[in-house]
Amino acid sequence: RRYVGSLDKSRSFYVDRLGFAPRGATSERVARALGERSEAYGAGDCTIVCTQPLHPRSLAGGYLQRHPEGIGAV
Repeated sequence: RRYVGSLDKSRSFYVDRLGFAPRGATSERVARALGERSEAYGAGDCTIVCTQPLHPRSLAGGYLQRHPEGIGAV
């Protein structure tokens, strides 16, 4: 899982620049419950999940308060 500040920028990079296909996203209900939104992009056998915090106390929010954008879980 890659924690990011902007899913729009991640989507642009993975889909528009690298040619990955969108594979899925969290529902609005789940995003509100978790305080974060995720999208998955893939190419072949590779899938990247990017997660943007919607609330600073979410897992993604806590990670980004302590670290720059990056891979927080494999």
